[in-house]
Amino acid sequence: MAVSSDLRRIQQQGVGLLRQFSAFCGEHGIRYFICGGTLLGAARDGRFIPWDDDVDVVVPRADFRRLELLATDHPPAGVYWLGQANPAHAEPNVFWGKFCKIDSDIVDAHANGRVVHHFGLDVLPLDELPRGRFQRVRQRFLSYYYQHLSSLLFGGASPRHRGVKAILRLALAPFSTNARTVAERFRAVAAIGEGAGSGRLVSLCGRYGYAHEQFPAEWFASSVYLPFEGLSLPAAIGWRGMLEMAYGKDWMTPRQDVAGRRHYKVREREQS
Repeated sequence: MAVSSDLRRIQQQGVGLLRQFSAFCGEHGIRYFICGGTLLGAARDGRFIPWDDDVDVVVPRADFRRLELLATDHPPAGVYWLGQANPAHAEPNVFWGKFCKIDSDIVDAHANGRVVHHFGLDVLPLDELPRGRFQRVRQRFLSYYYQHLSSLLFGGASPRHRGVKAILRLALAPFSTNARTVAERFRAVAAIGEGAGSGRLVSLCGRYGYAHEQFPAEWFASSVYLPFEGLSLPAAIGWRGMLEMAYGKDWMTPRQDVAGRRHYKVREREQS
């Protein structure tokens, strides 16, 4: 599949952000690992898969806490941290983090072109999975609940099912005081397994769902470096297992059925 010039420009924004992000993490000793479509592209071709237009990394929670504070207080030039730790840039329904490029202007495809924002690299925290079955069920339910509640009450970019959402907002609003409270409750849910010693990690904000975002902790004990768009980026030593969990055993085979599932409209506006 050919890459359109507009899509390629968006991908190049991602490469630039990855370069800055990698340098920033290296400077401060922060561990991160490429994941999702970025990992797939690196493992398969050493570049973006043809239809991908965003960049994803995972960061262990201890490193994530340091990263969000450092990136909030001392961001690299031309970049800011979007997340709950940054009062100036805290989107209510973003419980992970985004490393955002200031001089970019991207149209969000999920919002039918109604939302324009800066291009960002998605930084997903990795938390310890609880040991007990009940605690896992509790974490799974509450993490979904708080993410969807925040999106419904305080975010809600998608215009679909507008009438149903309006009714749900009226029903749920009395139980949620403000966006920060919901975000704090989500953080408490993410910490349920902290120190439990289950030997497994979970990405609560991952796109593949709770059951498919659980990994042996040993997969992240160290890194291997894979080529990606002229860069050398760290992947977890269990990267093959991560790809198999996300895309199946035939992850090396191109999947035409996911072509077109883009996060952004394939165009970039220059800021005036």
